[in-house]
Amino acid sequence: NIFDMGGTHTTYLGHFGEILGGYRIGSAITYNSPNMNGFTVGGAVQTSGDRTGDDAVDMYSIAAQYNNGPLSVGVGYINNSEDAMSAADDAHVVGISGKYNFGNFMIGASYEDGEDNNADMDSWDIVAQAYFGNNTVSIGYGELDHEGGIITSGPARLTAENEVKEFNIGFRHAFSKRTRVWAEYEAQEQDSRDVDRFGIGLRHDF
Repeated sequence: NIFDMGGTHTTYLGHFGEILGGYRIGSAITYNSPNMNGFTVGGAVQTSGDRTGDDAVDMYSIAAQYNNGPLSVGVGYINNSEDAMSAADDAHVVGISGKYNFGNFMIGASYEDGEDNNADMDSWDIVAQAYFGNNTVSIGYGELDHEGGIITSGPARLTAENEVKEFNIGFRHAFSKRTRVWAEYEAQEQDSRDVDRFGIGLRHDF
């Protein structure tokens, strides 16, 4: 997923996929290419769905990623031919991201531009991580500009025009390759409204 650089870092711009109905979709055909000297491509096509109406909902996505030692870059595009909130408009987003690892540290950045429900949105973020044994500390900052229609899904509720700024810090501890815990704090400023969130979690992969 080119939109997830930091593992624990989650700014609002990472929720474009939720606005579009989520990255995980049913009744889909997916393809991931073999690794070609660090270069991989992938895509998915959804030929039917039941989110709205009786007709099939078509959604497709395509992405390319290049990994070469400490450097990783990626670009992706998602198109939903039927809006996740109304059947009136297309929803789509294009994004690019990159990260670089050096020793026990990582820095990364991403940019996304999307349109949904007659709304235009663009966002960017930067993230840094430090690794100490089985522990990871993440810190990030991101901004989103929104103009146009009203967005009612996702962690924020966007009206005709909004500017969202967000700061995020997180800690993750891995007990093993399959089990990890984390804690995150998020401070979000949306025009005149401030939102603070704190979360903890446990994940075990079977």
